[in-house]
Amino acid sequence: MKFKIEKKMFEKYPNLKVGIIVVNNLDNNINIDIEDYINNVSKEKIEKFKDVELASYNVIKSWREIYKSFGEKKARSSVEALIRRTINQNPVKSINPLVDIYNLISLKYEVPCGGEDLDKIKYPVIVKPVDSSGARGMNACYNEEELKKYYIEALKWSKSKKIIVEELVEGGREVFFHYTIQDGEFSLSMGFTKFKVESKERDYVSL
Repeated sequence: MKFKIEKKMFEKYPNLKVGIIVVNNLDNNINIDIEDYINNVSKEKIEKFKDVELASYNVIKSWREIYKSFGEKKARSSVEALIRRTINQNPVKSINPLVDIYNLISLKYEVPCGGEDLDKIKYPVIVKPVDSSGARGMNACYNEEELKKYYIEALKWSKSKKIIVEELVEGGREVFFHYTIQDGEFSLSMGFTKFKVESKERDYVSL
């Protein structure tokens, strides 16, 4: 496995420290009881931030400034998302033991944590934000190195910091559908596909 961090990160932040843990032969289906730990940490955070403006809190403010330094003015860190959900009485639901543990660590110590199951990823895949549009933050990945690179890019385009990684289907024809949502009702506005054309002005024509 190769883990790569863009050089410009260390150029801007020479004191940056990143920790990586690779765990083999892990059974991520066992039952663990950390509900009490999560509840206790949640209570601590609710009490800590009851009279605090999150935007002015040093940890959150620092992460926002880091994102802004790379041109991402609206991006928010996963730490901020966890804290905000906790104090709004909307905690992250249980996903699996490993994810629950690193979410707990991230919330308690206010540091970003993440994890991937390397055995389950078969390439090529496509990585994309769940809440972006116009293919912003969406990229095809043909190896682990590309996945790590584009996963970070996808996060920049996601307000909720939620990313989808799924199988890339190649060779088929893309079909696009546009929906209009009004008063909670969905209606199909348009459907089209693209055909490659020989033209100096454009590569594709939509029909």
